[in-house]
Amino acid sequence: MRILMKDYLLIPVFHHDSASYTITELPNIPHHNHNPTYRFNPQIQTFLFGKQLLLDEIPHPVEELFTHVNEGYITLRRPFIKEGRKIKCARCGSSHHLATYPCARCGNEQCHYCRNCLMMGRVSACTPLLSWNGPNPSTLIDDQPLKWDGTLSTGQQQASTAVVAAIDNKKEYLVWAV
Repeated sequence: MRILMKDYLLIPVFHHDSASYTITELPNIPHHNHNPTYRFNPQIQTFLFGKQLLLDEIPHPVEELFTHVNEGYITLRRPFIKEGRKIKCARCGSSHHLATYPCARCGNEQCHYCRNCLMMGRVSACTPLLSWNGPNPSTLIDDQPLKWDGTLSTGQQQASTAVVAAIDNKKEYLVWAV
C-alpha cells in the first residue's frame, strides 16, 4: 500500500502513483490532535487499544482506519527505526534478524522485513504499524471481574490450586500447558 499526503492528511492508495510514498518513504508522518467532534468507532478503539498492529490484522476498512488517523485517534508508525547505520524493528526491537525480499506490495526489490517477529505477521518496510491514540475504552466495573462459571477438570483444578498457593506465598510457579 502506498500513501498520498495532501493538505497534511494521509490518503491510502492501492496503485503506484508518482506522488505516493510507502510509510518508510514518507518525509514525515503527521500526528493530528483529537478532533472532539469526530465520532470514532468504538469497535476500532477496543480492537486497537494497547496494541500495535498491521493493516492486514485489523478487521475494518482501510479508508475508515485512515479517517481515524487523520482525526487523531490512530497513530501510524514506521515499521523500522534507523539508529545511525542500524535498522531496528519497531515492533520487536530486533536489529539482528532483518532481511530483504522483492515485495509485491511496494514493488521494491529490496524491501526490509523482520524475521524475528515473522510469526506475528510480516513487518516489512512498506507496511505501517497502527495503534490507538484516543481515549481508553470504558470498562465495566464488576465486583468479581475474574469470576468464571465453568468447571475445571481434575488436572486443571490441581494446577489452579497450586498457582493460587504460589501467588499467596509469593513464590514462582511454572505452569506447562497448551
